[in-house]
Amino acid sequence: MFKIGIGFDVHRFAEGRRCVIGGVDIPHSKGLLGHSDADVLTHAICDALLGAAGLGDIGTHFPDNNPKFKDINSQVLLGQVKEEITKEGFKIENIDSIVMAEKPKINPHRAEMKTTLSKTLEIEEAKIGIKATTTEKLGFVGREEGIAAQAVALLSKVFVLLFFVSIHALAVNPDSLLKCSAKYFGDKHEFKFDFQMLSRSSGTGGETQRRGTLITGGKDRFTLTMPDMQIYSDGTNLWQYNPLQKQVLIKLLSDLENKLYPSEVLFRYLGTTAISVKPELWKGSMVHALTLDPSKYKDQFKAMEVWLSPKDCSPLRLYTIDNIGNDTWYSIENLSKGSFPESTFKFKAPAGTDEIDMR
Repeated sequence: MFKIGIGFDVHRFAEGRRCVIGGVDIPHSKGLLGHSDADVLTHAICDALLGAAGLGDIGTHFPDNNPKFKDINSQVLLGQVKEEITKEGFKIENIDSIVMAEKPKINPHRAEMKTTLSKTLEIEEAKIGIKATTTEKLGFVGREEGIAAQAVALLSKVFVLLFFVSIHALAVNPDSLLKCSAKYFGDKHEFKFDFQMLSRSSGTGGETQRRGTLITGGKDRFTLTMPDMQIYSDGTNLWQYNPLQKQVLIKLLSDLENKLYPSEVLFRYLGTTAISVKPELWKGSMVHALTLDPSKYKDQFKAMEVWLSPKDCSPLRLYTIDNIGNDTWYSIENLSKGSFPESTFKFKAPAGTDEIDMR
């Protein structure tokens, strides 16, 4: 079954605001006014997806009188919309959109917008269309008072056979799945993968979203690359580099207060005990969701869960709740095995980098 939704959004220009369109911060003399970051294209896509799934609109889910959403990154909102439609069994088949603006010009930023939106929605860039037009100087867009965007989304309904769910608990043993996952990794723990992290604060209700790439080499060696931070560890030394400030902080790995190094994000569930397993829908397919006993990490977590691929038991999602109630989802993509040279885990400072050595 296929369902179609349409979305439309408008934001006026204002001084002292950023001009964010499709998740891309576009240089312009004025920005867009709104309760969130006023990303007009992303909001139109949110409404199109929600409408197709019969889940209301963006104002219902993220009201503009809720301080929780003040100046929030609209990619966080879009990620939540994706989660909501996925829970209802929908898969995104296609999104087409058009941005109506005299200025700034959209075409130079179109490729980056498609990349950003595809990562948030976890779909291929080929499934996203972004077009741009002016209104030939007509209306509020023509007078350069604001920007409008319209989007159309096509969803398909994923039907899950009831007998699959009913026999799942009888057919699958949680301990055997955990052993299968350990066998997938083997002993070397040399892997590379992209990740998306979404954390929710139990105190403020605020959300933090991060993306990056992690390369692990075993023996506490890792390289963690994010847009605003790069972290390298050769197992003894740790380099924390800020590319915006061109500054690197050097420490001994043993001096870190949190001994749960980033390299363990992928592997920490392997040392736990599986309590139960249930089927979950992930990207249009059924996967194994294991509830874990977190007692091995009792100083950090009070709940843990991992979603495994039914094909090879590789991890697709990790979920944790820490001891003060903050919950975090890690979504894993492009997981691949490999052998990496030692230079992968050592930081080579670019020219002009300010080094602060605290070893």
